[in-house]
Amino acid sequence: MTDLKMTATMEKVQVASAVTLSIPIADIKAGTPARTKFEADFQKGYTNATGLPCKVSAVTATTRRMLEGATRRQLAVGVKVDFYSEVPKSMAADAASLVKTAKSEGLSIPLKVGTKDYTVALNTMEEPTVTFAPNQECAGNVGTCAKDCKATYTQTAAQSGTGKACAHAHNAKVTCSGGTCPEAATTKSGAASTAASLALVCGTVLAALH
Repeated sequence: MTDLKMTATMEKVQVASAVTLSIPIADIKAGTPARTKFEADFQKGYTNATGLPCKVSAVTATTRRMLEGATRRQLAVGVKVDFYSEVPKSMAADAASLVKTAKSEGLSIPLKVGTKDYTVALNTMEEPTVTFAPNQECAGNVGTCAKDCKATYTQTAAQSGTGKACAHAHNAKVTCSGGTCPEAATTKSGAASTAASLALVCGTVLAALH
């Protein structure tokens, strides 16, 4: 397929689909390292299988009704993974064709959750839909500063379309100050440099006056 490199001003579309898996939602709860790893492995596996970039947009529990005596209840049986590929508008048809090919040829993605191995059968994917990518800027925040002067950056909204890119990758460790961390060395050295410069200026002025 043609190179999918995109510029910030290029008009883009999202080729979206979804697949249902028999993975218990309790094994990949939102906000846990297990969920982060699951999404990263799914995205990497999908890209390897189709050649398309992949972003997981939602992971939700699937349920079915169970009859217990006179009571009906919902029982969680797996998860539904919604995902999309963001590509240039001019390549939307090619990208959708690749998704359909992966579906018709029965390609699969191997996944491991904890100690259990799973296989994502792409022939069970929903038919792809193509929509314009919204122009959304990335949003995120830096967590509490730890003793090692590092904090975790959490993305709360992914960049898409011509929106501003993220400052850091999701869950990236970034240098921070405050809390138990000492004042940044750059601030101290900057103050020392300023003092030295002032001393030099004053010395020059005094010398000129004598």
